[in-house]
Amino acid sequence: MKIIQIIGLPCSGKSTAIKSYIKQNKKINYIDIASYSGPNKFNLYKKNILKSSNSIIAESANGIAINSSYVIKLDIARQVLYQRTIQRDGKLDESFISLLESNMIASQYTVHNEKALHAILNALLGADKKCNSFVI
Repeated sequence: MKIIQIIGLPCSGKSTAIKSYIKQNKKINYIDIASYSGPNKFNLYKKNILKSSNSIIAESANGIAINSSYVIKLDIARQVLYQRTIQRDGKLDESFISLLESNMIASQYTVHNEKALHAILNALLGADKKCNSFVI
């Protein structure tokens, strides 16, 4: 069982990329911190990640400290991120984005698109034994 955290700023495409990957790899569990609320949301999120019996992809903006996890950051072009944010939220709060980014946990991998994210997931999860390289 492997724990893989996908982190990145809101509107970077994390959910879209993960859901398209999960669609092709149904044995992988998926958990999104956005589905949690309340004062204990981070503890409950971490507890549910750790109790998974299958490999799991955990999505959040900043990540959470889990020693045995792999962390992949989805980092898209700032201009695209800003356009998506304005389109989705109707406004752009650069201070909030900067705060989120400064609080991200360290990642082992950084990718800039869905294809590269899928390639790393395949390599880490063994879904594609032929994958020896990927675009970072």
